Amino acid sequence: MNSIATKTAHVVSEVYPSSNANALKELFCAVIQQLRHIVHAHTVVLDSVKSNLNGQQYNSDIVLYNKEDVWSQVQTVVCSS
Repeated sequence: MNSIATKTAHVVSEVYPSSNANALKELFCAVIQQLRHIVHAHTVVLDSVKSNLNGQQYNSDIVLYNKEDVWSQVQTVVCSS
């Protein structure tokens, strides 16, 4: 993803030489960092839930998602925008 941002920033700088092409890359990196924070928060919550459910009886219909599921949803949102 970073390479895409770098290439896009390069193209933007060629088309609009007076603009700050690094701003695009910095924005993209900031968005990716925020997405990583979201995935990390979900991981922390899931670990807590699993820890609380460990050894206890609970409804077997409960299906927990995992970090890969969160990243999949992130990709779906990013690609559909």
